[in-house]
This record gives sequence, C-alpha cells and structure tokens, in this order.
Amino acid sequence: MIKTVESTLEILDFLLKKESVNFSELQLSTEIPKSTLHSILESLVSHDLVTLNEETKLYHLSLRFMHFGEKVKQYQKPLEEIAKPILQKLTNEVNETSFIGISRNFKQIIIGVCEVDSALRATAKAGEHSLMHYTGMGKVLLAAMSEKDVDTYIRMHGLEKKTDNTIVTKTKLMEELRNISEKGYSLDNLEHNKYIRCIGSGIHDSSGTVIAAVSVAGPKDRVSLDRVEEISEKVKKAADRISESIRGLTADAISFS
Repeated sequence: MIKTVESTLEILDFLLKKESVNFSELQLSTEIPKSTLHSILESLVSHDLVTLNEETKLYHLSLRFMHFGEKVKQYQKPLEEIAKPILQKLTNEVNETSFIGISRNFKQIIIGVCEVDSALRATAKAGEHSLMHYTGMGKVLLAAMSEKDVDTYIRMHGLEKKTDNTIVTKTKLMEELRNISEKGYSLDNLEHNKYIRCIGSGIHDSSGTVIAAVSVAGPKDRVSLDRVEEISEKVKKAADRISESIRGLTADAISFS
C-alpha cells in the first residue's frame, strides 16, 4: 500500500512538472511497472484527479486541483499580514520606513512596506525585485545561505557596483555575511543608494531557518552611523517578534504572496 501511494505521488509530481505526457514517457520517467502505472492512472482518472485526452492520449492534472488550492488558501495567512502591526510599531519607533521581504530565485522580493509619514523617505513597492548583495534585507537573506548558494548568486547576477561603497568581491562579501550572522543584523551603508542607509535582520521559522527579513531604511542624515546601534536593536526585536508569531505555524499555514 505504501509503495502504491509513493508511486501515485510520483506520478502527480511528474504531471505537475510536465503538464501533459503520454503513457510511455510517464512509464519511462517514473520506472513504475506498466501494469501498476496503468492501474494507478485508471484510478486517478476515475476520481477526476487526472484527465486523459482520448485524441492525443496525453494525461494531465485535472482542474480539481484548483479546488484543493483554493481550500488550502483558506487556511493560510500571508506573512505580510502577520507582520503588519509589528512593522507599523517599528516604523513608529524609528520614524523611518520599514520593509519585509523574502528571497526567490536568488533575488529579494519586497512583500510588505510600512512607510513613514515624511516627504523625504526611502520608498519601495510590494512585489519589487532587486539584487541582494547591496541591500540590508538582501544581505541578511544571503547570510542565511550556504557558500555554494552565494556562489550561485554571484554566477547568476555578478556583484554589480551601485555606489562607491558597494561590495564587489566575493572575499569581502563572505566576510560581511559572516559578520552579519554573528551580529544578527546587516547594514547597507550607502551601498545601494548613496543617500540611503538600511538595517536588516532575519525572520526565523520554528527550525531556526531564516525565511524572510525585516529592514528599516532612511536618508543617511537621519539613519546616521550614530543611530545604527539603536535602530539595529529595534529591527532585531521586530524580527524576533515576527518569528515568535509564526513559531507555532507550519510552513503550509503561511503564504508569502
């Protein structure tokens, strides 16, 4: 029975990746015995989980999975929604814009913003992508990765120089990432924008893995070097509070959209 379940999941996973496939290709790729594969596919089709196009003889996942997805969403809570009151409190405390973001495909993505009420402020929109080696949030996310993943990031994107302060060598970047791991916060010291400083800290799941980051950014005259220690403590506390808020939730209960 367990073997049959494993084979069924393997078939569904393959169909998810390939979208549509004929019997021969499916059998060749999964190496499931033909009789077993035929029996499982018949059962999946009869339960409307897989559809067989009689003309092309191609199998694909049925629309029923959309209903499963919608049902799962009902039990998920967006991380941005969980973090919103904590970000607002952080923004009020430091009087600068705060952000929450994640890494996807070796780029950072902003998923939430809480702006300060000031004409002169750091700005970014939810959904905005950027490289990671020159931002406070991005460096926190990079610091949580293995050196192999950092190498992949560099191979994919390089170490673009945005300002005179941008780190542009792997040696200096790795040293910076080790320091971030030790201190628990990062500093974008005018590395992305010569007029803006940014301080970030990681959000951890129940296993201690960094799954997202919080940051505060503002004009260099307001987010001065003299304020780094003060602001970094508040950013770390905000990240810790968000981490505590999700500690009792499973990964499936949190969405990152």
